[in-house]
Amino acid sequence: MKLKMAPLRITLQREDLVLGVDNQLDQMLDADRMGLLREKLGKWLSWQQPAIVQTIGPFDPDVWDRFAKLHRSVVDTCVEWLQSSADDRIAVVLRNRNVRSPGIGQTDQRDPEAREWFNLGEGKLADLNRMLPPWYAGGFGHPDHVADFEYWARMSQFSVGELTCLSVGIEPKEYPDPKLKELSKSSDRPKFWKPQQFILLRYEQLKRKFDRHGHDRSVSPNDFLEWVDQFEFPVHPEFLDLLRRFHGLRDEAKASIKVLKTDRREIDSIAMLFTAMAIDQLGYVPGAPRSPIPKEIGEIVASLGMSISEDTIRKYLRKGAGFISPDWKPEKR
Repeated sequence: MKLKMAPLRITLQREDLVLGVDNQLDQMLDADRMGLLREKLGKWLSWQQPAIVQTIGPFDPDVWDRFAKLHRSVVDTCVEWLQSSADDRIAVVLRNRNVRSPGIGQTDQRDPEAREWFNLGEGKLADLNRMLPPWYAGGFGHPDHVADFEYWARMSQFSVGELTCLSVGIEPKEYPDPKLKELSKSSDRPKFWKPQQFILLRYEQLKRKFDRHGHDRSVSPNDFLEWVDQFEFPVHPEFLDLLRRFHGLRDEAKASIKVLKTDRREIDSIAMLFTAMAIDQLGYVPGAPRSPIPKEIGEIVASLGMSISEDTIRKYLRKGAGFISPDWKPEKR
């Protein structure tokens, strides 16, 4: 029997995992040893660490680095054992591969020389199955869950759940509206991963803005874009760029809206000044029934050769009074 002398320990680096290890191991292990390795590791032989990128929300790639380290240690242990075992021992293992492992209280019928291989790394393999992070653990930039932005940006309406997912760059099927509703009410919410807590807060924020009464309203792209711009709401840049490209208002419309918003602010300011002078100079009391002040102001306006209705005067007095603090009380004269 030929002995495997001076085995070379294989340490799988991160770049090896990204490329896959099957080809590398095929060149270092013969067919029998490679077959045993595949049987033992199963899906973990070809597992690759996802290349997480930072998008919107929490970002912690160390989550995957830590798991990849555990994964590498399991693979290394198994490969080293196979490389260091002589061919006759491998033959014993092969003869025992179909012997069932013992149950509780049963005697192990496998050859003692083979038991070491079958028991090797079982605890760590169990740890891999138990400790595999959910896909979003390190952040929403997981390559297998990126949204099809070209498809979604052409939609004429969105649900709040769809906008929630697209705003962080993931496919809406990952967190459909019913799932978001259910998770937002969960008593286990404080135990959720940080990205999951983040997306629930974002869902509730969008829900409060666009569907506060819970009627499952649809949201138009322009309404969403206007709100995003107004509050500088962070959105995945690729989705945002396409949304602006397909639905964004033209420059003339944007200018009109800007003028309209400016006019409203100026009107509010004038109404405040108007109401303040009426209070200070004429003794106007906001909210007083049947106040004579609007009539007095109308008479002052008429004396200057101008005309304005008492209803209009009352309208702007009320508008200006709406900005007064609830704690304010008129001074006694």
